[in-house]
Amino acid sequence: MLQREPLSQRGPLPPFLRRRRLQRLSAAATLLASAAALALWGRSPLLLFLAAPASQAGCSSEQQHPGQQLTPAEVREEDILGGRRSALLSAGVALSVSSLAGSPLAAEALFGFFEGPKLVPYTVPGVFNISMPPEFVLSKEAPGLLGWRGNRIQVNEVMVAEAKAIRSNNLAEAVGPNVTVVGERLAAARPAVQPDSTIASALLNAREVPGQDVYIFEFESDYIHELQLFSVVKAQGKNYLCSVGLRTPALTWEDRKEIFPQILETFKPLEPQPARPAVQAATGTVNP
Repeated sequence: MLQREPLSQRGPLPPFLRRRRLQRLSAAATLLASAAALALWGRSPLLLFLAAPASQAGCSSEQQHPGQQLTPAEVREEDILGGRRSALLSAGVALSVSSLAGSPLAAEALFGFFEGPKLVPYTVPGVFNISMPPEFVLSKEAPGLLGWRGNRIQVNEVMVAEAKAIRSNNLAEAVGPNVTVVGERLAAARPAVQPDSTIASALLNAREVPGQDVYIFEFESDYIHELQLFSVVKAQGKNYLCSVGLRTPALTWEDRKEIFPQILETFKPLEPQPARPAVQAATGTVNP
């Protein structure tokens, strides 16, 4: 049985073989980078597209150097090494594409492309700012009121931001000190599918934003899933009851469950607001 001489004991490779190895390594790095970039844009299988370059990288030494005279040992060694590189290159491309397609956010973060959703800021004049995705179309504008349409096919996907001057100094006075009790009261009559009608909904969540005079509620009925924000904002020497409502059909909630909370996080009064004292939800009393 023939014993193959270890690579470490063989003499130095001829210069043209060293150049070939460097060229193949460079081609492999370029190909993997291209696969990653293309996967970010298309997110479709690229193996067929990349098969031709990968197979070219592993073609025989006779095809790569038609004018070079290699010894049989050099030809055999170079073809074996070329086949190994081709297999590794194809495997690397497959792994890169599959991992990018499976976790697009991680890939975009890796390449510096993902910086969070691009939201468009809007202002309820003189009171607060709120931002919406660029595909949400401003459909209504009136004093103290802004309205948007999201999915144009789903007529029940509506976003509304509103500010109304009131005498109350805070939410505890305006709607009640216990956020859960307030949420249950609101859930009993939420906007329904038909205009000017209401429907009972389930209260999924009711919470206060720490340090701010802000309540956030989540409601769900058989037809509508809704996030609702309330806040009392001091602006221009007055108190305003501010609300931001985000509604979508229950069937499309999966498409909005990430962006809706991000929209509410952009709520920002135009003027600095006093810190809100801690409220005990169980008793509705305010700590001194």
